[in-house]
Amino acid sequence: MNKKIIKKSYITFIIIFIILLFSLMVIIFKDNTNKDITKELTECIGDNSILFVNIGCPHCITQKELFGEYVEYLNIIDCIKDTQDCVDSNIARVPSWIINGKKINGILEIKELRKETGC
Repeated sequence: MNKKIIKKSYITFIIIFIILLFSLMVIIFKDNTNKDITKELTECIGDNSILFVNIGCPHCITQKELFGEYVEYLNIIDCIKDTQDCVDSNIARVPSWIINGKKINGILEIKELRKETGC
């Protein structure tokens, strides 16, 4: 067999392998929505907590995206729009949560929010 044909076949195989691997990764990681999120759970979390954010904060966006279509049921305060509320609550960075009087900084997963809020 010609060495050029073998080399082309080898390169073709590697390219196809990389494409398949990339496709598999996209399929696995594409659906990062949390299937445990429901309207009722989000309402419960919203009733028992306050989420402090800033417009444009990438971590705040990530936190809100965790709730998907139910984000509207959270109790959210934007520290740019409602600066005094954040000052009064001693919020120095966002995202931050106040849950049952306890301040927690950073992005919280649903499991943590359930535990903290009792939902």
